[in-house]
Amino acid sequence: MTNSDEITFNIQSLDSYVKEFNDDIRINLSNLREKSMLVSSIRSKWLMYFFKEKENLDKIKTKKSEVLEKKLTDFSGNVSILKQKQEEDVSKNSKTIKLLNKLESDTKACLDYIEYAMNILNDFNFQIKNSIDILKLEKL
Repeated sequence: MTNSDEITFNIQSLDSYVKEFNDDIRINLSNLREKSMLVSSIRSKWLMYFFKEKENLDKIKTKKSEVLEKKLTDFSGNVSILKQKQEEDVSKNSKTIKLLNKLESDTKACLDYIEYAMNILNDFNFQIKNSIDILKLEKL
């Protein structure tokens, strides 16, 4: 690939999101108070991740469109009439398009996971409150 065709995206793997989320929601007696104070920060962090991944997905789709247009434009600068058929052929044969398709798929998986994580975080505050209430009852 030439310098103009380089693909550089800030992609974080799904595994790293899973590991980080598990660390964020792990509660025990020693960190209960700390987690109760960090719930808003944790939620904000995951919301930031969500929008970062949405931005990555938009960049990937834009780059994919640019690559397809570049490959489909003939030497005179006109876009071919059989564009749809050519897009399919280019998609099957282009390493760049295959890479972009993989990045798009991975990014969508990360977005789905982050959305799921944010749904769990909606209840996380109640889980912490319930844990604190249980500890108070045990001390009585």
